[in-house]
Amino acid sequence: MKKIGKIIGSLLVSSLLLAGCNSEKEIQKPFTPKEELKVTNEFVTLSNNTQDGSPTIYMEKLDKVIGRMSKENANHSVDALLYNIYQHSSSISKLVSDKQDVLRSYGEQQDLTKVNAYQTVNNNEVKNVLKTLNDNGFVLAKNGTSYTIKPDVLRVKQKYGQYVNSDLNDYLGFSVQEYQTNFFDYQKNMFDLDLVTKRIVFLEKMITKHKGSYYQPAFQSSKDYYYQTYFGLNSPFIIQNDRTVLPEVVKHYNETIKKYPNSQLAKDVKTYLAVLDKDHGKVTDNTFEKLLELSKAQKDFSKTLTKSFKDRAK
Repeated sequence: MKKIGKIIGSLLVSSLLLAGCNSEKEIQKPFTPKEELKVTNEFVTLSNNTQDGSPTIYMEKLDKVIGRMSKENANHSVDALLYNIYQHSSSISKLVSDKQDVLRSYGEQQDLTKVNAYQTVNNNEVKNVLKTLNDNGFVLAKNGTSYTIKPDVLRVKQKYGQYVNSDLNDYLGFSVQEYQTNFFDYQKNMFDLDLVTKRIVFLEKMITKHKGSYYQPAFQSSKDYYYQTYFGLNSPFIIQNDRTVLPEVVKHYNETIKKYPNSQLAKDVKTYLAVLDKDHGKVTDNTFEKLLELSKAQKDFSKTLTKSFKDRAK
């Protein structure tokens, strides 16, 4: 991790109205460095709160002060919020897993993946599940016939994107796209290679744009993952058991070279196809090592992949 009270009584309302713009300016007055450090540290502490509903409490507090914070500390506070949401992922996943049957049954009548779906659900059991997700910063997602969860990054971006630096805002935007559109087609039982290549090319741009940024490693890690997906290193869908690459995938590789000629991906695809052609279309140990090099897979991960691949190829 890196980083309202209610107005009661007409007299108080009147005094606020009479204060006019002066009160508004006072509310938006930037924190002093000492004040900001104290507030930021409070959010860092709050991010470790695993009490049910703590992300909502966090956001309610952040809503009141983020307009007074510097972009740097707004970054820290929003980053801490994401960590706080993550803290609840295990318990929320278990809740949804335990409620699969009732969710599937009711999901036939209504789309439960919509934001704030709990507000229109008539079934109390389903409503409570969805409300718990909402209070802890998650929304329901559907993969095939099963329900799972995803962090509600869209809500975070919409609420705080204007206050944070461009690197975090771009990271939030990319995360929103990832969570909104699954790159695996469950009907075809295959990856959406067009979407995978678009994400890789976008990540290339983000890595260059935010060089030296705290979030550059996150962009790089995502790019490496999609590389491993695109070249078939983390699944059995690209490289077949006889060590040949699916013909439609080879066709897509050539299309990628034409579509994104100036991208690093296109250059790496050319390199891979040249090695593959040299090995007569077979993914030999030599070809496989080249793939590991291009995808920048970690050594331990590479060993696991190599063993897994060789076991599949037997």
